[in-house]
Parts: sequence; C-alpha cells; structure tokens
Amino acid sequence: MMETGGLVLGLDIGGTSLKLGAWRAAGGRLSSALGWSDGIRIDEADGDMVCDEIAGEVRKFAQSLGDGVTPAALGIGSAGLIANGVILQSPNTPWDYLPLAEPLRERLGYRVTVINDADAFLLGALHRFGELPNGALGITLGTGIGTAVWLHGRLLAGGSGISPEGGHITLDLYGDEANTGIPGSWEQLASKDALLRYCEERGGPKFSEAIQVAQLAESEVGDGPGHSAWRRYGYCVGAGLGSLCNVLSPHVILIGGGLAGARRWFEGAMHDALKRHRLRAIPAPQIQFVDDAADTVALGAAYQALLSA
Repeated sequence: MMETGGLVLGLDIGGTSLKLGAWRAAGGRLSSALGWSDGIRIDEADGDMVCDEIAGEVRKFAQSLGDGVTPAALGIGSAGLIANGVILQSPNTPWDYLPLAEPLRERLGYRVTVINDADAFLLGALHRFGELPNGALGITLGTGIGTAVWLHGRLLAGGSGISPEGGHITLDLYGDEANTGIPGSWEQLASKDALLRYCEERGGPKFSEAIQVAQLAESEVGDGPGHSAWRRYGYCVGAGLGSLCNVLSPHVILIGGGLAGARRWFEGAMHDALKRHRLRAIPAPQIQFVDDAADTVALGAAYQALLSA
C-alpha cells in the first residue's frame, strides 16, 4: 500500500478528451481532490504521439499543483477492452491497440495503471460508498452498457486479464447485430439508440437524444410513446441485470452513466424485470443509482493505482 501522503493522479480518457484529478493517499483512502482539469484535447491517433501528448498534459497538470509536488502513481480509466496496461480495442477512440502503462511509466518516471472506465466508475462509486461490500456490480447506461465486478476485495477480470463485458451478453438470439457484430446483445436492447428506436416504433418522433424521449414522456397524458419506450428500455435493463445476478449474486448494484439520470422513467420496469429474471434463491441486491459526478472515473482510476501499490 502506498504510504500516507503520497500523491495519486487519476485520468479519465473519454473519446479524444481527458479529465485529470489529484488526490492524497491516507489510510488506504483518497482525500478530497487537490486539483482538477477538464476538457483536455488529444487529437493524435499514432500511439507514440498519443503517449507524448498525454505525458505532457500530466506533467503540466502536476506542475500546476505547486512546486515540489511529485506524483507517486497515475491511474487511467478508458473505454474499451483493456489488459496489462494496453487498450486492445475501444469504441470511442481510433486506438485499436494502444500500449499506455509502460510507455507512460517510461515518460513520467512513476507507476501507471490502466483499467476499463466501467471498472473505474465502480471503484470511484465504491470509494464514495464507504465500506466495501464483498460483491458489487457496476453498470453504466448510455451509448452502450459498461459492466464491472468487485468480488472478494478486488476487481474481477477474466483469464486474459480483460474485465467483464456484460453489455455484450446475448439476450435475443435472433435480434439485430450490434456494432460489434453480436446479434441481440444486451447493449443492443438497452442502449440510447434502443430507447430512441422504441419511441419511434411506438409512434413517437424520430429523436436523436434520450432527453427528447424524457421530455415527450413529461408532456404525455396517459401512456404515450415516450412512457412506453422508457418502460421497454427499463425492462431490457432489468432482464440483463437479472441474468448477471444469477451468475454473480452481487450484494450491491451501482448504476451510473448518462441515462441513469432518467431513472424516474424506467426504474419501475427495471425492478419488475430484475425480479422476474433473477432466480428466487439468489438474494435480492441493493440497488443504488450514482449521481453523475464528473470525477467518478478519474477517482476510481486513482483508487486502483492506490490499491495496486
């Protein structure tokens, strides 16, 4: 474990922009943020140049914290399939294979860890949650579905080191293919695009954003296409959660992401489906929606760097 007082940086890679935060380690926890930087642009696709840009931004951020401040570690959370410090494939960036941990360690001179952004979300939410449960499931709802598992004091990864990609389990054998090529995946049934599709199929307008479906539901008297679309979306979310509960039996499910803020429209249907698709002998998990804090992923990445010390 890192010694008390060590400075830990957390980096959230989202698309082509970065969010950076800094925290002090104390008693196995992280203090309140000492600094924060948002909206940093990264425009390069070449691996070496990306690492140069990231390292430059991290150095500049560390220097802004004050003279003599030396980070002990950097934790990174990024979308995509990640193993051993390498982004193997990412839906939100042009980087299909990008080694990050070792190249950045060489450039910065201190330890770097890289994890999936759903893993980082779960760790950040658990850090704020307080006492760590024995088993927890993290879900992010948005353009896709991110999943992460905390089990027996550590993040769960498969034999290849890649964290669970629960959004790509198959719920509809004969459903349409997602952008991954997998037919009928959970993500295909419970993504933002699925919500927009459900609304249009039920006679609503052809929208481009989830907030428009929420506004439509707000304006409806009775059960219109907005309410119906959200109910269908929530049921699909709950069906996937029930399937994961049957495998993992988590004590806690923490739900975040852009669509989590619209839970008033789909939470009831989600609970109905979760109950129906979860085996009766599996204990019902505690479900908490996590407010959309800008620094949750960066905090979780920093926490992983602290836990890995």
